[in-house]
Amino acid sequence: EDRNGLKVQEDRLRQFCASQDYELKEEHMFSDKGFSGSLDTHDRPGMQALLEAAKNKEFDLLVVYKLDRLFRNQRRLLNALEKLIGYGVAFQSATESFDTETPSGRLMLQILGSFAEHERETIRDRMMAGKLKAASDGKWVTGVPPYGYRVDKKTKALVLEPTEVEVVKKFFEWLVFEKCSLREITQRAIELNLPTPAHKSIRGQKSSKSDIRIKGNWYRRTINRILVNEVYTGTFYYNKYKRPFKYLSAIDNEEHQRPKNDHIELQVPPVISREMFEK
Repeated sequence: EDRNGLKVQEDRLRQFCASQDYELKEEHMFSDKGFSGSLDTHDRPGMQALLEAAKNKEFDLLVVYKLDRLFRNQRRLLNALEKLIGYGVAFQSATESFDTETPSGRLMLQILGSFAEHERETIRDRMMAGKLKAASDGKWVTGVPPYGYRVDKKTKALVLEPTEVEVVKKFFEWLVFEKCSLREITQRAIELNLPTPAHKSIRGQKSSKSDIRIKGNWYRRTINRILVNEVYTGTFYYNKYKRPFKYLSAIDNEEHQRPKNDHIELQVPPVISREMFEK
């Protein structure tokens, strides 16, 4: 979408091939629109198709606009180039001058690969710094808001979703006061036809043995996530837990948490008391 977007890169590559008297066939224009250069080969359909065509010896030279268009990770870049060499395919960048057939050219390739990886890490650090700043300003930056809340379009902070709030309260009351199991809570939620989360990211996923799907739109895992989320107490700590999040064990075990100096406290409208959450 910018000055170096895919269309611009494609046009410049066509011009480059024409200037070098290279024969370019339309079926050998590969791209991964919407896929990051930091992803591995199996996550990039264009890269998979490219390597498959190279393996079948459909072309003998791969031309890219820039080295980091192939991969931003040096290890993955070098692995891909090693495969191409094994398939008898040469490699050339339209904007960077080096010859992979010479020792100095291979060294330059590794140096450029290191710079590409460094750029990726720098971008990630900047994005993280931006998220930390936004979180410290009270904005919700962790993606989909918890059930019972929505993100205010103007302030970017969490606000209550009244209908869902009543459901969350029921879940905690059933657990704390009636000692219901997750299965019982799930069955009640289905029988009462309680409103499910607006986002259905869990639907269609294969359940594990510990997350047996119960007929209906509520799942035990979904309710479990609600019951261990301290955001409902009115206090949420961004950057508190290590990934991957280990649910209940992360909350009561500091080994699953980052140092307290890294925690950013956010105040949101409470749904339950802290005492209720601890129980």
